[in-house]
Amino acid sequence: MAKQLGLSPEQLTFLATLRGAGSRPKRLIPTRFHYHKELFYLGAYLRAAGREQGAIIDQFRPDWHGPTSVHLIPLTNRLEEMGLVGIESYPSRSEPGNAGFRYTLSPKGVEMAEKIVRNLPTFFKEAMVRVDSEVHPLSLRKLEDKVHSEFPEFWLGL
Repeated sequence: MAKQLGLSPEQLTFLATLRGAGSRPKRLIPTRFHYHKELFYLGAYLRAAGREQGAIIDQFRPDWHGPTSVHLIPLTNRLEEMGLVGIESYPSRSEPGNAGFRYTLSPKGVEMAEKIVRNLPTFFKEAMVRVDSEVHPLSLRKLEDKVHSEFPEFWLGL
């Protein structure tokens, strides 16, 4: 499907994750931290289900704030260039002098993400629903605690 839409498999996964699998699109991921963790948990849930798509998790490295995707920044920048994703920066409250980032789907991105999600296999949608319900709504602190307790090997400085 990725090839038919002119996307890489990673871009397809990123758009699907930003869209979410629920009946209403999320259309907003409030921080880059959330985006990293949503993608990570998608891979973890797929791997736990015995699906090779769980290899998404292999694209993450340990970091001070938990698992970090090695592809997120370049891929989201490319999706923004394609007019599919909006990236908004804002001053970071937790790290003065640094910027935080929010991700949204553009109208064109919503249309493409809808096609993607409609055509995903059921097992992939089920993993996305888990991410939508168990990861997406968490505050930064609660998400950090969840990752730290469930995947300490992805945490630096322990």
